[in-house]
Amino acid sequence: MNKEYIQACKNQDPRSQKAVFLHFAPKMMTICRRYVYSDENAKDVLQEAFLKLFKNIDLYDEQKSNFESWIRMIVVQEAITYWRKYIKKSNFVEEDLVPLLIENPIIEAQLDEENILEIIKSLPDSTRIVFNLYVFEGMTHQEISQTLQIGESTSRSQLTRARKQIQEAILIQNRSENYAKVRI
Repeated sequence: MNKEYIQACKNQDPRSQKAVFLHFAPKMMTICRRYVYSDENAKDVLQEAFLKLFKNIDLYDEQKSNFESWIRMIVVQEAITYWRKYIKKSNFVEEDLVPLLIENPIIEAQLDEENILEIIKSLPDSTRIVFNLYVFEGMTHQEISQTLQIGESTSRSQLTRARKQIQEAILIQNRSENYAKVRI
């Protein structure tokens, strides 16, 4: 996205806003879908994120980040806001209830993006949010604990739980695919 579009958006030009939306919406929708279960709610999060983006576009500083990264940050923050608003914190399980080390081997699988997204979406809310923030957003456990207002140990245990559940889902999927191949 070039500087002219960004400047035009700062001047509230509807055509430029539409162009920015159409350019970034598919990638940002993928991010929303990682955080929110239903596509309808993900669309709502995306819409709210772009409304905030266009309302606050004067705050964008190209010296601090590129435009796509800035949009991504807004989308993730909006997804977390949605999550906080509609999901109770009681979903978090403290560290002592989840073993820190999982002794499952690394699982290799041939999964497409849609299968991986479905596995991630099947995680419990709190586990999915921590996994997304850690893996996709590159946040540390300290940053996650501050963002979600939970303990660092809770963040670690949720990530461990997410990894275990993803491994189990992949194993189950691989077994069912292998079973189908044998029957054919």
